[in-house]
Amino acid sequence: MRRSLVYLVGVLFIVGSLAVIACGGGGNGDDNGGGSSGSGNTVSISMDDQGGTYTMATSPGSVAAGSVTFDIENVGLIAHEFKVVKLNDAGMAADLTDLPTEAGLISESGNMVDGVGTILGSLLEADLPADSSDELTLNLDAGEYMLLCNVATHYQLGMWAEFTVT
Repeated sequence: MRRSLVYLVGVLFIVGSLAVIACGGGGNGDDNGGGSSGSGNTVSISMDDQGGTYTMATSPGSVAAGSVTFDIENVGLIAHEFKVVKLNDAGMAADLTDLPTEAGLISESGNMVDGVGTILGSLLEADLPADSSDELTLNLDAGEYMLLCNVATHYQLGMWAEFTVT
């Protein structure tokens, strides 16, 4: 009987610990942009180049305005970069599938992606080598965003995603 009670207490401890881990959170305190109107949002990004396809998956695809931490995982075989671009106009998402490129790159000038929007933050190839992870925290206003890898041909092969901040 005593052995069953010890087993039950152990199981309850493990389940309780998992619940705290799953529901816990909070940011890391890293805010790259002044005050925050949101409570701190985390977005998981998975970048993959295996199997002949290039993908960028986001979860969730929309968050509240304020401090947003992008938890980026490069599960691919080569280095990637990650850029957060605030789109110039709402409703541009339909135009994002075929942006003009030169030598496989979307044109960038300063912090602008020409004709699309403003680059608010990025991680470069050195930050995201194959099979690695990193994070980027930004203070984002409500609007439409594009997340992309602008390593030569990666955008053209599908490594980008739409993203909304409400």
